[in-house]
Amino acid sequence: MIFFNNESPEIDLPFDVPTFAQSVCRHLKVAIEHLELTFLTPNEMQSMNKKHLNHDYPTDTISFPLSSEPSLAGDIYICPKVVQENATAFTSSFEKELKIVIIHSILHLTGVTDDTASNFKNMKQLQDQIYSDLNL
Repeated sequence: MIFFNNESPEIDLPFDVPTFAQSVCRHLKVAIEHLELTFLTPNEMQSMNKKHLNHDYPTDTISFPLSSEPSLAGDIYICPKVVQENATAFTSSFEKELKIVIIHSILHLTGVTDDTASNFKNMKQLQDQIYSDLNL
């Protein structure tokens, strides 16, 4: 089951977020037990980032796994405003950057990490491949 809460409605979403998240999980061949996606304002995301990761700035996404395999359960928090700023910085579209962030977050819930240079490289390759596979 996928739940979606948009607490940051000031940005128009270019696609159906729950449907895309479901496509990512299907592509990864993971069953969804519980997946909650919540979009937050920059202030809300900064508070969450400070509370849970001790970083005093808004970030694009934070993921909280709620169980381990075989089924996926977790909460994903995304700040569309930061995603939009990143899209501009990376000369990408908001739609592409948001999809990459959703893929990235779901990969975290499946146990993929990006805490070292090697893991980061692996994460980037995986998310880019999934994006490519789902957006042909």
